Amino acid sequence: MNWNNAFYLVIPVFLIRYLYVHWKSREKLAALDFFPPAKGMEKAGKATYLVVNTFLLFYPLFLKLEGGPVTFSSGFVMYCSGILLYFRSINDFVSGNGLISDGTYRHSRNPQSVSFILIYTGIALVTRSLIYFILTLILLWAFNQLAKSEERYCMERYGQSYADYLRYTRRFL
Repeated sequence: MNWNNAFYLVIPVFLIRYLYVHWKSREKLAALDFFPPAKGMEKAGKATYLVVNTFLLFYPLFLKLEGGPVTFSSGFVMYCSGILLYFRSINDFVSGNGLISDGTYRHSRNPQSVSFILIYTGIALVTRSLIYFILTLILLWAFNQLAKSEERYCMERYGQSYADYLRYTRRFL
């Protein structure tokens, strides 16, 4: 077994996203797959997200861990921070009802997106993959487009409560 394969870094994402959420709340598993209606560039953002995120999840099958001491260490810290944030934000999501504004959602309206950027940037550093890093930047743009359609949807659904939440909580950081 080759422990140098970078795909091992993606396995926790699948375990959290599918096994943990399935165990905690089957209804929330379906909610994680929901995309609100998109307009204009948001449609391109959604398509970009679907393609690029899928590629970023499976491309590590072909990558090896090979960063130097500084890039590997900083990448691994970033990756671990992203995994922890992903677990916490997923847990906050499946534990909450209605407008979720507690836990990680108190600091970011999109903590799962932030966690993916940390995870993928960490993987790009520990594998020294410029392609992976560039695709992570493209994914950041896609997340921004998706957030616009989600915000419009939440504004229609939650009204003034969401408007207040928008005032006090940043989109990403």
